[in-house]
Amino acid sequence: MAENTKAPITAPEPATQTATATPADGIRAAIDGLQYDLHLVRNQVDKLQIAADEKKGPWWREKSLVISVIAVVVSVVLGIYGNIDQSRERRAEDKKHKLATLDSDLNEILGIRTEDAKQQATLGATNVAAYRTWINTITVKRMMLLAEAMSLAREMPKDVSPGADLTLGNELIGDGRYPDAKQFLELGIENAKATGQPTAYLKSSLAQIYLLPKVTNYNKDKGRELYREAINSFPNQADYTTLNSKLTLILYWASSESGFGDSQEAATLLASAEHLVDECRLPDVAKNPLRRLVEDARTQLRQSSGANLNDTSKWLGTWEVSAADHAKGELSFLTVPGAAYTSFSKTLLVDSVLVARQTGTVLVVSAGAIRLEWNAAYAFAPTGTYPTAGYSTVELKRDGTFRGRDYQAGALMREWTARRTADASGKPLRAGP
Repeated sequence: MAENTKAPITAPEPATQTATATPADGIRAAIDGLQYDLHLVRNQVDKLQIAADEKKGPWWREKSLVISVIAVVVSVVLGIYGNIDQSRERRAEDKKHKLATLDSDLNEILGIRTEDAKQQATLGATNVAAYRTWINTITVKRMMLLAEAMSLAREMPKDVSPGADLTLGNELIGDGRYPDAKQFLELGIENAKATGQPTAYLKSSLAQIYLLPKVTNYNKDKGRELYREAINSFPNQADYTTLNSKLTLILYWASSESGFGDSQEAATLLASAEHLVDECRLPDVAKNPLRRLVEDARTQLRQSSGANLNDTSKWLGTWEVSAADHAKGELSFLTVPGAAYTSFSKTLLVDSVLVARQTGTVLVVSAGAIRLEWNAAYAFAPTGTYPTAGYSTVELKRDGTFRGRDYQAGALMREWTARRTADASGKPLRAGP
């Protein structure tokens, strides 16, 4: 604020009285004293006026005050922005870390599947007890990884890649957790559409949930609509790799429809696969491998015609077992409500004497094959009963019979056949399902 230039008036010094002062001099001294007092009063009034003027001035005319206010505001704004920016960076780093953890979990789950195939080919065929120990341990680890992956994916659904959603969905379908699988596959489709990525395999996997027998979401029309959309998303005239992917998807669903018992739909898909190869513009040297894929699929479906173990009504119940060494026995299957797997019980007798009993769970390997996992198995001998370990592979033949092989630790492989004698309710049946 500009300073007031009005300066106070300085009073003159009073005259010094001497010993020889006259009356007139006394009067003059009194006048001078009075003038001095008046000057003092005027000086004080001027000071008060200056102070009053300073108080009445607007605050924005105070340069120092304005500068201080601006500095405080700038400091506060910069501080708030800095905190927001740091918070944003922390959230971004946290999200990046969680996505990396999710990818690591899924890669490890896929690695477990690869390692299981190796262990099954080695320990599963040579040391069943060791393989069972390994599979029990690795199953716990896989379930922990899967639980963490699901939690992370649900925490940030819009940030998860469609590929991660696809992997999660397929793993959950394999575990029979269809509602969870449906959730992640649908999210994957939304994210893929939002980012312009393909949705073919996501829709194909989602179609399984609607086509699997005896599933809550069973809807044949919806399932077929989804996998047809997936197939049609590939162009008919494309490079070899794209055509091979489309053809593989068609043949997969041809096999699945056959497994679900719809041979007509399977034949329609096979015909479309054959037409796709014939009409594509690839040279014959590139078409020939694709033609072989179609022919191999046709041969496989022809051989497995009528075999459909995905439909449990084909095999639940009681089967009469006959072994090559004249042993006889009984194989029975039972589904417990709420249980994830079907249970089995198998006995074997030689000359009406019980020699073996196995109980455990059933794994459907394909439309025409199952595996009997022996959770408890015993051999009976004159010297006493002792526990054994092993598993059985079972194929459903075209004539409706089972062909089985028992792989018992420390014993030779035993082959047997079985014919169905009663359904799940105990009603007697003809031989074959």
